[in-house]
Amino acid sequence: MKSQQIILISLITLLTCSVTNSQARSQEQSSSEEGQIYQPQIKQPPSPKLLAQMPIEAKAQADTLLRQGINQHKNGEFRAALKSTQVALTLYQDIKDDRGIADALGIIGNTYFSLGRYQQATEFYQQQLEIVRNLGDRAGEAQSLINLSNSYFYLADYDRARKLQQQAHIAKQRLGNPIGETAFLGNTGIVSEREKQYIQALELYQQQLARASKLGDKANEANILNHLGKAAVAAGKYEAAIQFYQQQLQIARDLGDKAGIANSLKRVAEAYNFLRQYQQAIDFYQQQLVVSREIGDAAGEANSLKALVAAYKSLGQPEKAVELYQQQADLAIKSSDRLSLGTALNNIALTHISNQNYPEAKKILLDGINVWESKPADSNDKALIIKEQSNTYGLLQQVLITQNQPEDALEIAEQQRTKHFKDLFTKTVAPSIVQLPLEAPKLAQIQKIAAQQKATIIEYSIIKDSNQKDSELFVWAIQPTGKVVVRRIDLQSKDGIAPLSTIEELVASSREALGAAGDRGIVAKSTAVATPETKLRQLHKLLIDPIAEFLPKEPEARVIFIPQGALFLVPFAALQDESGKYLIEKHTILTAPGIQVLELSRKQREKSKGDKVLVMGNPIIPNIPSKMGEPPTQLAPISTAEQEILEVSRLWNTKPLTGNAATKVAMLEQLPKAKIIHLATQGILKEIRDGVPGAIALSPARSDNGLLTANEILNLKLRAKLVVISAGEVGKGKIGGDGVIGLSTSLISAGVPSAILSLWTVTDAPTASLMTEFYRNFRRNDDKAKALRQAMLTTMKQHPAPKDWAAFTLIGEAK
Repeated sequence: MKSQQIILISLITLLTCSVTNSQARSQEQSSSEEGQIYQPQIKQPPSPKLLAQMPIEAKAQADTLLRQGINQHKNGEFRAALKSTQVALTLYQDIKDDRGIADALGIIGNTYFSLGRYQQATEFYQQQLEIVRNLGDRAGEAQSLINLSNSYFYLADYDRARKLQQQAHIAKQRLGNPIGETAFLGNTGIVSEREKQYIQALELYQQQLARASKLGDKANEANILNHLGKAAVAAGKYEAAIQFYQQQLQIARDLGDKAGIANSLKRVAEAYNFLRQYQQAIDFYQQQLVVSREIGDAAGEANSLKALVAAYKSLGQPEKAVELYQQQADLAIKSSDRLSLGTALNNIALTHISNQNYPEAKKILLDGINVWESKPADSNDKALIIKEQSNTYGLLQQVLITQNQPEDALEIAEQQRTKHFKDLFTKTVAPSIVQLPLEAPKLAQIQKIAAQQKATIIEYSIIKDSNQKDSELFVWAIQPTGKVVVRRIDLQSKDGIAPLSTIEELVASSREALGAAGDRGIVAKSTAVATPETKLRQLHKLLIDPIAEFLPKEPEARVIFIPQGALFLVPFAALQDESGKYLIEKHTILTAPGIQVLELSRKQREKSKGDKVLVMGNPIIPNIPSKMGEPPTQLAPISTAEQEILEVSRLWNTKPLTGNAATKVAMLEQLPKAKIIHLATQGILKEIRDGVPGAIALSPARSDNGLLTANEILNLKLRAKLVVISAGEVGKGKIGGDGVIGLSTSLISAGVPSAILSLWTVTDAPTASLMTEFYRNFRRNDDKAKALRQAMLTTMKQHPAPKDWAAFTLIGEAK
C-alpha cells in the first residue's frame, strides 16, 4: 500500500485497520523468530471437535481467539493472528455460527492483505461477502465489497476493482451513508489515478471535496486536497497543484496540525521544483525545515535538508549544498543516526569530487568508513546501511585510482570485503568461537600471500553510481613478484556491458544461455536470444581482456579470482576468448572470497590430518524454511547423482551413505576423521533463518530438518583436506555471492583448506566422469587445482557443452 493512501479494512466492529505494505512487511519480519510456532495465550483449550459438543464453551473460546487475533493483527503479529483466527474460524464453523464465521473470515482476509498476499485476501473476503449477504447485513456487504475492491486494486485488476467499488457505492446509498459515498468517490479517484487517468481522478476528487465540505470534515478536506495536488502533479498541472497544496496548508494551520503543515510546505516546494522555480522551492523547504525542527521530526528535517541541497545545486550553488550536508551530519551525530551521518558524508564527498577536490573527498570518505566500521550493519535500516557503506568504499576507490594510487585502492577494496564478512558472520556467530578473516590485509601482506600462493591474483570491485547502477569495474592483477596493476572499465560506455544494464543481468543471461539458470529465480531483462559462446565471450571481454597481459603464460601456473557480488556465480573456467579457447585451457584456476581467506586456507592446510573418505549422496531432500508467513520451499529430489556416488566410493574403496542413511547425524559422526568429504547433494546458496547464507541438504531425521547450515559448520572442528558438494545449487532470489561466501568461508574457518562447489545443478554422466578423473589426478599429484583443470579438459572431449564440465569452482588452497 502506498504511504499516502489510507484504506479502511474494517470487516467487523472490533477492528478498523490501516497499514502500509512496507510497514506490514517490516512488522512481519520483526514480530516473531523464524521457525517458532505461535501458541495461543490460553490454557490448553479442548480440541475443536470436543468444543463443538459444547456450543456455549466453543462460542466463548472462539470469541476469545477472535479478539486475540484482532489484537495480534493490530500489533503487527501477522503469523500469530492467522493462527488464532483460523482456530476461531474452525470453532465457529463447527457450531454453525455464521456471524462468527463472517467475522473470522474478515480478519483472516485483513491479515493476508497486511502481508501483501492480496490473492489469498480476496478468497476470504469473497467467502465473507456471501455469508453477510445471506445474513442480510447491508453494512457488512458494503464493507466486504470495499475490501475486495482494495485487494483487486493491488492486484492491478483495476476494472474489477472499479466494478466492486460501484457495487459498494450502491450498497452504501441504500444505507443513506454520506460518509460512505464520499469515501467511494475517493477510492474511485485512486483507481483512476493508478490507471493514469489523471483528469478523471481530478474530477472525482473535486466531487469528493465538495461533499466533504458540506459535512464540515476539515481533516478529510485536507486529505482530499493532498490527493488533488498529487493528481495535478501527475497530470503536469503544477500551478493547480500549488493551489491545492496551499489550501491544504491553510486548513492544517487552522487545525494547528504541525505535521500537516510540514507536509503541505513540502508539497508546495516540490511543485515549484517541477516548475524549475528553485528559489521559491527553497523558501518553502526552509519553512518545512523550521516546522520539522519544532516538532522534533528528525526524518522530516533530514529530508528538508536533502531537498534544499538539490535545489541549491540546481541554482549552481554547490558551496551552499556542502553547508547543508554538514548540517545533516551534525544532526545525525546528535541523534546517533549512523545511516544519516554516513549518507551526509558521502554527499559531501561527492560534491568535492565534482569540484575535483580529491584530497578533501578522500579525507571525508575515510571519516565515513570509520562510521561504518564502528559496528555491524544489524539495524532495521540494514539494507540502506549496506548500500551507503558500499557507496563510501566505492567512492574512495574511485578517488584513489583517479589519483593514481591503485595499491591504496586495493587495500580499501579488501577492507570492504572484510566489512562484508563482519556483517555476514558476526550477526549470528561470536568471532571468538571460530577463525574468521576479520582483519583486512595491507599491501605488503597481499604481496606476500601472492608469493606464497605462487599465483596471480585477480580481484574485482563493482562500483555503482548515485542511482545504484553499475558504473565502473575495477580489476586488479597482483603478480607473484608483488607487482600490482589496475584496470578501470567504464560499464556505461557502449563498449561496456551493453545491451545489458548491470553485471547481475549479464551473469544471469550468461547462465541462461548455458542452460544453467537453475533455481536462482533470476530473469534476464534482455529478450534477445544469445548462444553460450556469445555470452562467454562477452564475459571474457569484460573480465579477462583488460588484464590478460598480466596473466601467466604457463598453463599450469595458478590464477586466483576474487569475485564480487554476482561475479561469484561466473564459471571462469568456461570464459572464451575471440579464438574460441576456454580460459581453463590456458590457465589453472581457483577462486576465493577474499585475499585474507587465502591466508586462512593456507594455515588450515597445515592442520589437515584426517584419514577417512566420507561419500554421501542422494539424500531425502528436506524442505527449506522460507520467510515468515510463507510455507517452506520444497526442493526437487536429486535423481542424477547415483552413478557419481558409486564411482567415487569405488575409487576410494569406501561405503557411501545414501537415501535415508545420509543424515546430518551420520555425517557429524564421521566428519572429525574424514580427509575427503564428497557430498552429492544440494548446496543451498541462500539465507536460512536469518543466519549466514549457505547450507548443505541432507536427509531429515527426527531430531533435525536435514539442513547443515553455514552457522553450524562454523562451529565444527574439521580435519579434512577437501570438501566437494557436487550435485547442485539452490536458492531463489536475487543473484549474488553471499551463499558462495557463506558456505565456503564457513568450511575454511572450520578447518578445511579447500572446497569445490557446483554453481548449478549438474548432470549425472558428465559429473561422474569429471569427478572420477579429478580424484585420479588428485591422488597422483596432490594438487587440487591442477587435478580439476585436467579433469575438465578430459571431460570436455566427450561432453563439450560448458554446462556439463564448467560448473565446479575450487575455493581456497590448491594443494
